[in-house]
Amino acid sequence: MLSTRLKKLRTDRKITQNELACMLGITQQAVARWENGKSEPDAANLNWLANYYQVSVDYLLGNDTTKRTPPLSIEQKNLLRDFESLTADGRNMIIGMLNSLKITHSATA
Repeated sequence: MLSTRLKKLRTDRKITQNELACMLGITQQAVARWENGKSEPDAANLNWLANYYQVSVDYLLGNDTTKRTPPLSIEQKNLLRDFESLTADGRNMIIGMLNSLKITHSATA
């Protein structure tokens, strides 16, 4: 159930396994193993995925069949729309910049 839902949510967002892996700071192979049911994300990654896809962890795990989608703000909707309209290269560039900002921020915090 988890593997099927993870793959469907990712493809619905039109992002690649590599793009998702970059956002999580893991390998594309790890994402592929999750989607093939060969392994499962740890609790931190599971929580991140639920937040990213705007669903509950219970939904991801198959304990809840209702896909709950908390409302996004106008700004979040605009950012998501703009991100999803980019080419794969453009999305990868943005992901790289965000990862750099997270590293810089955590180093100064």
